[in-house]
Amino acid sequence: MTSALTARRTPLYDLHVEAGAKVIPFSGWEMPVSYDGIKDEHIAVRTHAGIFDVSHMGEIEVEGPGAVAFLQRLVTNDIAKIAIGGSQYSCMLNEAGGVIDDLFVYRLGHDRFLVVTNAGNHETDLAHFGAVSRDFEVIVRDAASNYAMLAVQGPNARSIVSSTLHIDLPNRMHVAHHKIGRRAALVCGTGYTGEDGVELLIDPEIAPAIWAELVDAGDWLKNRKLRKDYDLDHHARAQVASDQSKQASVVNLAAYAAHQYVMLNAVEEFREVHINAISVTLPYDPLHLFGSSMGGSFRAKAETRFRECRIEYRH
Repeated sequence: MTSALTARRTPLYDLHVEAGAKVIPFSGWEMPVSYDGIKDEHIAVRTHAGIFDVSHMGEIEVEGPGAVAFLQRLVTNDIAKIAIGGSQYSCMLNEAGGVIDDLFVYRLGHDRFLVVTNAGNHETDLAHFGAVSRDFEVIVRDAASNYAMLAVQGPNARSIVSSTLHIDLPNRMHVAHHKIGRRAALVCGTGYTGEDGVELLIDPEIAPAIWAELVDAGDWLKNRKLRKDYDLDHHARAQVASDQSKQASVVNLAAYAAHQYVMLNAVEEFREVHINAISVTLPYDPLHLFGSSMGGSFRAKAETRFRECRIEYRH
């Protein structure tokens, strides 16, 4: 286990500390887990925008005439289907079919790819890439030190990034080359929070300045243009935040309950706490997430509790 003395820090570590972040050890790194509280930050990302330091993620460059065949050997998805400027989520397996890591693969050119790895698995992934590459006409480079990665997520994320950095953003699941801070950068439309957004892979030296610029541009309280565009007074914003919080609680019940009876108990607790809450309408059947494994009697009980809690969904 990595000790506090040997844990790595991203180029943005000092900014996190200055902002009062709660910093915890994560996969060998000292990473911020929250600033003002998880609930407020969750609501911010769902209703406006949030910025995340994901510079602990790893990057591996793959290049050469054998690049496609090489990656086809490594991962479970069909690399050949990725157009230039496209991306794909996949898993990398060992010889026994076990999962080594889940990855994002970006196609930067005909025979050039960038693979983003998870922080805790980067060294293992890199070693596996190197071992398998011996059978292919391909060059594998560890590019983790070349990038800091900032993820801006939320319904207003794209407008904030494009207007602040004066760049056109790629569509969902695409990647584009840009200049940010006069340095070569990659802008990816991948997203991972369920909201719209982009990831910026930039030179680590300019990361603190870009981070500060985006934080300032997206500050809801300071930015008059954002307040004017949405025409929400303090009371209206508070009501929206409250509504979104209740809806988020419902979605979390459906999405994260690992066991049917755990979910029933969670819904019961929600009903007891929010029996006088506003009605919430979801765009899907939350119970459908559990598929055919849900028995009829369980579903009937769950639906009853959802009705008691004024939770509805559109068929």
